[in-house]
Amino acid sequence: MSAAVLPTNRCGACGAALDAGAAFCAVCGVRVGPPAAPASAAGWSLGADVDDAVAPVWRRLLALLVDQALAAVVGGLGVAAVLPALRDGATRSLLVPGLALLVLGAVQWFAEAFGGRTAGGALLGIRTVSARTGRPAGLWPVLVRSAVQALGVVVGGVGVYVVAASGAWDEGPEQRGWHDKVAGTLVLRVRPRAREAERAVVAEATRVPAPAAAAGSVPPSAAGSVAGSVPPSVAGSVAGSVAGSVPPSVAVSAPGSAPASAEPWTPPVVAPAAAAAPAAPAAPVGLPDTTVPTLPALGDLEHTRLARPVDPVAASGRALALVLDTGERVPVDGPGLIGRRPALEDAPDARLVTLPDPGVSRVHLAYRPLPDGTLEVTDRGATNGTVLLDPSGARWALPAGAPARVAPGWTLLLGPRRVAVAEA
Repeated sequence: MSAAVLPTNRCGACGAALDAGAAFCAVCGVRVGPPAAPASAAGWSLGADVDDAVAPVWRRLLALLVDQALAAVVGGLGVAAVLPALRDGATRSLLVPGLALLVLGAVQWFAEAFGGRTAGGALLGIRTVSARTGRPAGLWPVLVRSAVQALGVVVGGVGVYVVAASGAWDEGPEQRGWHDKVAGTLVLRVRPRAREAERAVVAEATRVPAPAAAAGSVPPSAAGSVAGSVPPSVAGSVAGSVAGSVPPSVAVSAPGSAPASAEPWTPPVVAPAAAAAPAAPAAPVGLPDTTVPTLPALGDLEHTRLARPVDPVAASGRALALVLDTGERVPVDGPGLIGRRPALEDAPDARLVTLPDPGVSRVHLAYRPLPDGTLEVTDRGATNGTVLLDPSGARWALPAGAPARVAPGWTLLLGPRRVAVAEA
């Protein structure tokens, strides 16, 4: 199943080539919009799995305790090594445990700056990255982060743990602590390989389908299916007309066969056949075939019947849901509007999804489910715009008024708010 939001000149439903500036596909009739252009400021974002990616606060506290325990062990071993010298009055021997702690601190600093993990972080499966790039933060941000956290010692000695746990009071889903906000860092889980494989499967499922093969290069299987879709009466009349209209002298013989004898050819008299009804176009890929079969016994009035409206959710067989950054799940059972204060007069039949945030426009985005199991989203001219985040982390700016298709695994960035598309 495809999610046609990448820049392409092909239809996301059937893969047919689109004319420049076309609003509808000439093959399947699906409405298409201009290709979405990459966002001008392509930054880094967590994507749809914010809750799964962010490291919980309790793991951060345990990682801090592990690092402190490691420092205590190294310092204790250093003191134990110079204890006989201390008994003899050699106070300079205290430089040995101090030097050992200094080396440990430098190793931890470089490990977190360039690898994202200290010893405790590696043991607890968490890593520190830059909130701007998603990569290891570097020496200076990690130094600032550690210094802000160490300032908590002045608050009764327990302030270090208060600062480390301050992410629990962050209103955003990223749970950044005070020291993370000062240093511009973010603490994430170490993503397992299974998660990467899952993302690869989702990315493969959201690729745009390959275009249909050109005429003359149709594979035998496709040719057989086309031949099987022609009514026998029409096929017989066409075959008879073609066979009777080709002179024997120009018939193509198989390689190695004897050439056909040249005989005088007289054009046969072909009786005018009744105009056959045009064949119904093939149903788009992934969409239900709602074509009404032609019945010869029905009159013209019967042929003008309108087909029953198709429920996109029931036709696709897959229910979708919108997962807000607050954790609330909104089922997608029809068209809807997302905004700071949407109203029924904007769309009487739409579900209203409210995001009370000044960075979100009053009516920011409209959506509706499609029969192929995807979701069509349209920016309603929002002030801060809309950005689509695909499962691989790439951003795509959504032009105002241009519909685009997304699938489960995509994220809608509405100003400062995130709305993930998932299966219900």
